[in-house]
Amino acid sequence: MLLSFSVQNFMSFKQTQSLNMTAGKYKKHTNHLNTVCGRNVLAAAGIYGANASGKSNFCKAISFSRDIATGRNPRINSSKLYFRIDGQGQNQPGVFEYRIAVNEKSYDYGFAINYKSGRIVSEWLVRIEGKKENCLFERNHEDDECMIEGSYGKLAFFDNFKGDISEPLSRKTILSQISYYAKRSSEWMMEIKAVFDWFERLCVIMPGTRNLRRNEVAGENEIREFFERELLDFDTGILGLKNGAETFDFDEWKMPDDFKEEVINEVGKHRFMADGVEGNIELSQTEEGDVIYQKVLMDHGNTDDLFEMCDESDGTRRLFDFIPMLRKRPESCVFVVDELDLSMHTNLVAAFLERFFKYHENDRSQIIFTTHDTNIMDLDLLRQDEIWFTERNSDHATEIYSLDKYKVRFDKVINQDYLIGRFGAIPRILAEFQEE
Repeated sequence: MLLSFSVQNFMSFKQTQSLNMTAGKYKKHTNHLNTVCGRNVLAAAGIYGANASGKSNFCKAISFSRDIATGRNPRINSSKLYFRIDGQGQNQPGVFEYRIAVNEKSYDYGFAINYKSGRIVSEWLVRIEGKKENCLFERNHEDDECMIEGSYGKLAFFDNFKGDISEPLSRKTILSQISYYAKRSSEWMMEIKAVFDWFERLCVIMPGTRNLRRNEVAGENEIREFFERELLDFDTGILGLKNGAETFDFDEWKMPDDFKEEVINEVGKHRFMADGVEGNIELSQTEEGDVIYQKVLMDHGNTDDLFEMCDESDGTRRLFDFIPMLRKRPESCVFVVDELDLSMHTNLVAAFLERFFKYHENDRSQIIFTTHDTNIMDLDLLRQDEIWFTERNSDHATEIYSLDKYKVRFDKVINQDYLIGRFGAIPRILAEFQEE
């Protein structure tokens, strides 16, 4: 589970800002709590704020740091991701830090990155046991030399990161590299690999994200039946789902050349990323040599004329991206969704969240989302400590804070108080304007 996330010097975030998922002392919605490492941890965090206040940047910070930590996207251009307003951000590293719970143990993992060079200037992994902290490894670059310390730092693997290391290796995290070498016979490697796997399961859905798990609907009966039930309950007009096929357009999916070559040489099930979401896609070749994939078709009542995804409303397509979050998985996941309410009716958003809490009541999955929908700013749906705000300060930097600091009553109707500005985080619109 995610216990907290902090970011400094990234886009609109100047000073360190943190989201804390540790629960307060409220007694409502106790089914939203999981006891992990001796603390109660929340299942959700809903982030509100004015346009351009930094909500999306917070999601991007999680997505960017996840990709760097896991080595998912070596082509990331980080040269303009620092806080650009005061001119000092380009000379300072971006810092990202996670407090997470894995296998009943608490870990602090983070790194600092030089935006100009893309080099990792520091990285650390600390196991936290009560008041005791055990540094598993700590990496620091000074004067073009890399130094490794910590209880695991003396092991042979870390020699790769000592001294004058290569430029490509300086851009990679130890966490991402350990995944290539982890062996089950090595207890210390498997401990670090478990942390890596947590980041691999961290799913970020931005507006426009194309969720590859849509394709799993077409190929697996159990998943298709689950989708059909949910789509019926969400009143989409879809009565059933069928299999179809489509030519795979490498340019449309923005696949790198090496992946295209791999697919052409060996068709079958491939796992890859699209817009930051990972999934499986089953590819095959026709007799003419075209590469095709399975796709889902929708039955709206006429089985002779099925609908394609492009025929569906934006809200229904959004549901196809969201429904996978409702399914139980062997491992709990953290889902981060920017603009949860985009193209979605307010009742649909509330119903989705209610189902998320219900379906994951006995596991440790979490959802962090941004929204403008004040109708779900409802203490019958969310706890006080699950509601957060972003505010753009006078220096144009983002501050993130919780409703918890206002100590509102559990029976308070809070959305109207928010709209009149009691909690901040609303647009500051001029009361009057002059027509030309």
